[in-house]
Amino acid sequence: MVFAINWPFLFMLVSTSTMQSVNADDSENFHTDWQSINPSEVKIMFNNSFMSDIKFTFGTNNTEEVFYAHKFVLALSSPLFYEMFYINVKEAIVKTTIYWGDHNRQTLAGFLGFIYKDDCPADLEKDSDVLTLIIQYKIVRFYNTCRKSLLRRTQPEKAFLFVEKFLDLKAEALAEMCLSIIDALPDKYFASKHFLNIKRETLDVLIKRNTLDYNEADIFKAVLKWADHQCSLKNLETTRANRRMVLSDAIYFIRFLLMNQSEFATHVMPTNVLLDNETVAIIKTMNGEQVLDLVWDSAKLKSKRHPGKHNEEVKAKANANDSWFTYIFNWNPLNVILMLTVAALSIYFLWWCRGSHSQHHSQVKPIYSYNVNTKTVKKSRYC
Repeated sequence: MVFAINWPFLFMLVSTSTMQSVNADDSENFHTDWQSINPSEVKIMFNNSFMSDIKFTFGTNNTEEVFYAHKFVLALSSPLFYEMFYINVKEAIVKTTIYWGDHNRQTLAGFLGFIYKDDCPADLEKDSDVLTLIIQYKIVRFYNTCRKSLLRRTQPEKAFLFVEKFLDLKAEALAEMCLSIIDALPDKYFASKHFLNIKRETLDVLIKRNTLDYNEADIFKAVLKWADHQCSLKNLETTRANRRMVLSDAIYFIRFLLMNQSEFATHVMPTNVLLDNETVAIIKTMNGEQVLDLVWDSAKLKSKRHPGKHNEEVKAKANANDSWFTYIFNWNPLNVILMLTVAALSIYFLWWCRGSHSQHHSQVKPIYSYNVNTKTVKKSRYC
């Protein structure tokens, strides 16, 4: 079930209901501090005790740390909150406080900040708890609202780190965002420490993609490298049987027909990872012969991979991030020390050069040269 907030309509209903209540009650009962709120100003209700009918407590001291919220705002943003407050009515009537002991103020502020103000999380790692809550509570408008900003801000290393977590959480939109970054930068991903430690199910998702922009022979080499690493983790020898055991069906997602015969003979056959009949069947298929017992899906085996729509954007950003300027201003401790050292040496060199230059002029006699043609004497310059 998908819920979309129609704020103008909602506030028309609220205003109508409020006016009916005011007309029905005595005017003395009307709250003098009440003010009309425009649909675009819902953000002022963020952590606002005014009209709050639900509170969140968090941390170890759940009696003092409070975050104020409003059931109807939460319910219009999440089907889980809707069910909690308006379907399970008996429970909702008595529920005025929700205790989230596993979360802190920053996480709750980020979560409710998006619901009330459309404040998108800025960093996959720093805001991972916020993203987990957004996923768990199925905040349906999140991806459409934040996709562009997250894609723009997410560094490749963060995408490599979180892609498997999002797949496990079944956060398809966020997983797709990370996978689209991998599509554009497969060489960086396959060379990273994260790739070797992914689960086989994640490997399957990755090499099934039509948008993985990489040479098929290189994909095979990366997959075999992953298999060998998995064997080492299990204390297994890198035999054909053990490689095939850890790869399982992943071997059938490699599109060998996208290789030419030279690539297949150079990179695949010497590894001995394919059975003899499998090797023969693929070579026959490469030569245009009809092979009835081919284990692979022949249509998928020769289906070309095409670059994703975000590839150029991701590559351009990655190239900019790899520049020396960006490296220097990437504020981790080593880079800061390097930057300060270079700055100090530069200042010292300028100071030394200037002092040396002054001393040179004060102690060394000037050199004069005579120009025969112009019959003039010229004093030599100092550098």
